[in-house]
Amino acid sequence: MANPFSYKHIMYGFAGVALGSLLGYFLGIMLMVLGISSAGYNYNVTMATRFSFQFSTFPLVFTMLGAFIGLFVGLIYSHEKEDGEKQVVAQK
Repeated sequence: MANPFSYKHIMYGFAGVALGSLLGYFLGIMLMVLGISSAGYNYNVTMATRFSFQFSTFPLVFTMLGAFIGLFVGLIYSHEKEDGEKQVVAQK
C-alpha cells in the first residue's frame, strides 16, 4: 500500500472535501426550500416561519455530510489511481 500521508493523497482528499461539501450544500438548500414550501402550502405565512426555523439546519448538515463523504471518496480514488488498476471493472 502506498504512503497514506503523501501530499498527492491529501490534495485529492481536499478536492473531495470541496466538491462534496459544495454538492451537499446545494442538496441541503434544495431540501430546505422544498420543506418550507410544502409546510407553507397548508398553513398561512405566520405558521410557515416556524417551519423555516425547523428546516434551517439542512444546508449545514448536508454540507458536513458531503464533506466527510467527499474526503473518503477522494482518498480512495487517489489510492486506486496510484495502484495503476482500472477504475471501472468490466466483464467480458
